[in-house]
Amino acid sequence: MKFSDILSIFNPKLEGISHGMGNVDSLPSNQFNVAESGAETDGMPDQAKRLIERLKEYYTTEQLKEKWIMLFITVGTEEFCAKCDPPNIEALRHSIQTLRRSLPKLFVVLVGPIHVARSSELTLNLLKPRCPCLSKITDFQLANLQQIWRKALTQLEAEFYEKNNKYPTFSLLALSKLRIGIDNRQPLEQLFLSEFPLLNSLGHTYAAKWLWNRLIAGPRYNLSSRHQVSIAEESYFCPSLGCPFFRTLSNMRKCVVRTRAEFEKRLKSEQFEQKEELKGRRKQIKENLILFILIPIILSFLSVISFGTIFFLQGLKSTKGRFEIMPGV
Repeated sequence: MKFSDILSIFNPKLEGISHGMGNVDSLPSNQFNVAESGAETDGMPDQAKRLIERLKEYYTTEQLKEKWIMLFITVGTEEFCAKCDPPNIEALRHSIQTLRRSLPKLFVVLVGPIHVARSSELTLNLLKPRCPCLSKITDFQLANLQQIWRKALTQLEAEFYEKNNKYPTFSLLALSKLRIGIDNRQPLEQLFLSEFPLLNSLGHTYAAKWLWNRLIAGPRYNLSSRHQVSIAEESYFCPSLGCPFFRTLSNMRKCVVRTRAEFEKRLKSEQFEQKEELKGRRKQIKENLILFILIPIILSFLSVISFGTIFFLQGLKSTKGRFEIMPGV
C-alpha cells in the first residue's frame, strides 16, 4: 500500500504514479519518480531539474498551469545513516525554488530521515544499529543530529511560508522525521531490507499510513505518547467534511483537529459552563422572586390607571351620552 493508493480512493484520476520498478532512466515517461538510491541532499537540485524536464515532456506549458502537483521529497536517511551528516540546506532551498518557478500549482512535502521506535522507547531510533555511522555515536550525539535536521527543515518551511502571499498556489510542508512506531513484539527485520536501512514493502505500507494520517491530522498526530498504538494497529484517517484538506501552515488555524481526549474534555467543560449558567439563573430568580412577582403586578396596575384616566377624560369631553337616542332613529 503506497500513499498514491490511498489518495486514489479520493481522486481516481491521479497521474504520474510510479510503480517503483526499475531505475529513473528505465521508467516510462508517464511515471514522474526521479528518486535515486543513495542520493543525498547535495544532489537535490539535479533531481529537481530532471523532474521538471520529465513533466514538460509529458505536459504542455498551458497544461502545467492548470495541473495541481503533489511532490514528495524524502531525504536524509542514507546520508544520515552512512555519514552522520547534517542536510545541505542551501541545496534543498535551491531545489524548491527551482520547482516553484517552473510548476505554478505545487504542494511539496519534504520528509526527513526515518525514525523507527517501539512503543516502550519512542525516543530510541531502532535504525541506529543498521547504520555504519550512527552505530558508532552515542544516543546524545544522535539526538543532537536529529535536532539539527529538525531545525533545518523547519527553517525552510518558515522561509517559504513567509512568501506565501506572493505564491498563493505553492505550499511547502516539512516533516523532520518519518515516524514509524511498532509493537514491542514485532521484529525489526519485518520492516527493512536485509542489512540495509531501506524499507521493504511492509515498511513502505507503514510509512504511507503514518504520512497519510499526519497530513490529514496535522502536527498533533504523533507517536509521543506511551499509550499510542503501533502503526500496524492504527486506523487510516478520513478527511473531515468541514475541512477536507491536507494540513499545512496556511490552513492549520482554520482546520483545527482535536484528539478524542481533547474533544471529551472540551465537551465536559461546555456542559459544566451550561450547568453553572443555569444554576446562576435559578439562583437569581430565587433570590429576587418577590421582585419578579411585584413587577408585573405594578405594571398592570399602572396600565389600568393610565388607560382608565384616558377613557375618563375622553368621556368628559363628549357632548352626548353613550346610550342617548339620536333623532330619527
